[in-house]
Amino acid sequence: MSKSNILPINFLLVCTVFAYFIINNGGTFRYTGTLFIVLSITIFFYIFFTTRVEIPSNIFVVFMLLTCIIVVTPLDFEYSQTYTLINIYILAVLYFFSVYVSQSDGCTRDSTDILDGILYILLFVTSVFHIINSLNADSQYVIFPAIGDVNYTAVFIFMIFMIANKKKYISGIILAFLYGIYISTSRSFLLLMLLFYGVKLVKYLGSKNRLHIREHFPVNKKVYLFLGVVVLLGASIIFSYIWVYYVSNTGYVDHREGLNDVSNRMRFVSLVHAIEMIREDPQLFFWGCGSDLFDALGVYSDGTLPVYMGVRVVQPHNSLISLLLKLGVVPALLYFFLLCGLVALHFKKENLEYIIPYVINAMIMHSFFERGWLIFWIYILIMTEKRSGWMKTKKKKRFI
Repeated sequence: MSKSNILPINFLLVCTVFAYFIINNGGTFRYTGTLFIVLSITIFFYIFFTTRVEIPSNIFVVFMLLTCIIVVTPLDFEYSQTYTLINIYILAVLYFFSVYVSQSDGCTRDSTDILDGILYILLFVTSVFHIINSLNADSQYVIFPAIGDVNYTAVFIFMIFMIANKKKYISGIILAFLYGIYISTSRSFLLLMLLFYGVKLVKYLGSKNRLHIREHFPVNKKVYLFLGVVVLLGASIIFSYIWVYYVSNTGYVDHREGLNDVSNRMRFVSLVHAIEMIREDPQLFFWGCGSDLFDALGVYSDGTLPVYMGVRVVQPHNSLISLLLKLGVVPALLYFFLLCGLVALHFKKENLEYIIPYVINAMIMHSFFERGWLIFWIYILIMTEKRSGWMKTKKKKRFI
């Protein structure tokens, strides 16, 4: 097999992440999605006509079919009927590119370090700028304009932290710890950091005690991952009903004054509300509401905020249940299976601390298994890890 060139793929992922998280003021995926589709189609044909890398026929057929549909379908990402199609297209592109990258040799993968470094510098500098700007403005919370939420800003900092860990950029580690100690008010950030180092500790103890942790997991790991997703989905639903009807039903404290506060009450009520909507409406059960989520919830449609079970209605704070409501049950289960196939390509020992925290946090926040966040996460999983340790390398540690 000839040497594969993965620089165009890295270029696509870098451009998409940069456009969505830095340029994309307001958070819409419309323009970023158009950029992703145009670049991905161009790169696909470049790979097909200029390399001899073996492309599985089923992947090629699915990609071409989706490409033809995308081309003849108006690129209106807010139109609910195209929502499922766009998300499956993104999964197909990420799957194909992940297979292609896995077939490349170490030399070509190392050549992407420059692009990875450029993206990291852009994300790092932008983060520092927004943090300083928010502190100078005496803002109550640090919120990046392109993200628009304090908790998602915290997750964005954690994503930079993951890149820094993979590439051994000490500046990203310092930024994350300073942010967590002095700035962050997000419980999600604390959870992510604890899970990250918890997984690393388990791996370290396993190696010290000669416990057998496989470098690569069984061939049918995507089936196990899908079963794991089904278990997480079922556990999320059951836990939400228990919390709503048996924990917070007799009262709850104000925001951030305890675990049983109004924020968590609202979070789990949103999940119960979504399940009840799906159960009662056949249209939502089979087809979902697509990008018309807020209209389906009755949020912002007439300027008022509806109330359900005594709290304000918000979209489901769970990435799996949110997709159930947006896609419909059957399309969502298909989407989850395809997603597990994608993650299975990267599910190995060296990536566990980059997968487990992200997935667990996605159970209490929405949108992490779709669009911009999914692309960013898979890009981090694709990245090659700098093998030398922090202190063992003979070269000077990189600060950037």
